[in-house]
Amino acid sequence: MNRDFFKYLVKAKRHLIFFVVTVYLLIAGIALINRNYETIGKQIIVSLSFFAYCLAGLVPILLLGFVHSRKACDNYFALPIKRSVLLVNILGFVFVLSFVPFAICVLLTALMGKIGVIGFSIGFLHLLALLAVVAFGILTTIFFISGLYLMTNSVIDGIIIIGGYLLIPIFIYLASCEFVSTMTVGIEINLFQPIMQISLPYEVAAILEAVIKGKQFFFDALPVYLINTIVHLLVGIFLVNRHFVDRQTERAENISNGPLCYPFLLVFYSIVMTFLVSISYKNALYGGDYLLMCILYLLIFAFYTIFTFIYRRKIVISLKSIITFVLAIVLTLVFSMVATRTRGFGLVYNYKTEMPMKYDYSCYSNKEDDYHSDIFDLLDEAGIECDYVELYFEYGANKEDNMTKYLEDLRLKAIDNFYENKGYYSYEASGYLSIYSNLGSPTDEVYSGYNQAPMITTKEELEFIDNYTDISISFYATREYKLYDNNAETNTAADVEETGRENDLVFSANTDEWTSITYSQLKEIISK
Repeated sequence: MNRDFFKYLVKAKRHLIFFVVTVYLLIAGIALINRNYETIGKQIIVSLSFFAYCLAGLVPILLLGFVHSRKACDNYFALPIKRSVLLVNILGFVFVLSFVPFAICVLLTALMGKIGVIGFSIGFLHLLALLAVVAFGILTTIFFISGLYLMTNSVIDGIIIIGGYLLIPIFIYLASCEFVSTMTVGIEINLFQPIMQISLPYEVAAILEAVIKGKQFFFDALPVYLINTIVHLLVGIFLVNRHFVDRQTERAENISNGPLCYPFLLVFYSIVMTFLVSISYKNALYGGDYLLMCILYLLIFAFYTIFTFIYRRKIVISLKSIITFVLAIVLTLVFSMVATRTRGFGLVYNYKTEMPMKYDYSCYSNKEDDYHSDIFDLLDEAGIECDYVELYFEYGANKEDNMTKYLEDLRLKAIDNFYENKGYYSYEASGYLSIYSNLGSPTDEVYSGYNQAPMITTKEELEFIDNYTDISISFYATREYKLYDNNAETNTAADVEETGRENDLVFSANTDEWTSITYSQLKEIISK
């Protein structure tokens, strides 16, 4: 640390220091306005932390901007100070500016909670943990952002590269979700947290939330946080050492052609964006819009060309760029094709089947559809007129039986329908099957959904299912219907008024309203 240079930074950036301290105090002062609001203390901590991390990411861009100017770079590196010492002073100033006011305001907030100004209390060890994780997060953010910024040779390039790297986890998440939703069926996976754990901003926010929630949440989140921040910190230290301490001054104002700058990001985002388009190959294979896919590929190539212009400062459509982009399309299309042919690489068959299990099934029928459902014949036989019917049943199984074999067969047919892209409203694929396993252990519950299961349309199927569980039949009646006990001659409103047999009413349905009965009740009505 060089005291003279540090004092110079403090003096030169006094307006920035005044602004930062003012914002911190304003955030902390909110408690005095909302003193009766029980959660204001936690909100202040979150706001202070957010501002601290913003400073840790933005101030290095301001203070290290001289490396991108040839004149300023020569002047700074000509100072009688080692580059490593110069770097320590600059990044140390950023840390002090970001963390010290934060720590003071957090202590003030805790003090206000202690004396009862606000409804907020925090233990001493809890407070130390909060300050420690935020301090380490700020330090990691400073080095990582500084490293990315120093990789480049201009201010604009630095900002773009930082944004490009910070968005990588988000695009990986989007690509993964698209793969799961388009190439697999019946797999319910929460991909957000596992993927976003590689994101530094996400992890510093997650550990902060865990610290505020309490000790157990903090210890649960701490291992992942430490792994994430230590890796980012080591990467940042390596990058700032290579691109600042060992930096060549001639790099200033040149194109940022380092392998980890535009060349890497252009290839990465080209592959991800073409993957998002190519993953729709399954739909295109069964009558999808190839023209739309081609248009989207051209739009991606246009963005690729625009960023190549930003990178090289001129429009260059080289043979290498075309080959790279075409190769990305070919690779992602082949991946998509193989995933379709192999049923999501076989992932859809790796489901849990441990007992106990619960099956939920529903399907919706329209009397005007091309296929015929026996349920309408049964309703007609009962004298019930309707145009729409929905069947629903659930079955809990503790062991494998004929019913579970039947339902598992429905699952396999639903998988085939999904990959053959059969429409949701076709006879083969308009049922919905949900499966829950390990119901005895809620923490280990697994859910699978198949929204292209076959319809149940025959009387034989209904009779088979009715042997194991109740089938709910919901229908939309087109006329009023009432059934009375053992006397078909009194099934009119006039007869009811004359005989007073309203108490003998067995079943009724109002016009233009949904009514539900079970399949067993329907058979009983038919028998009457």
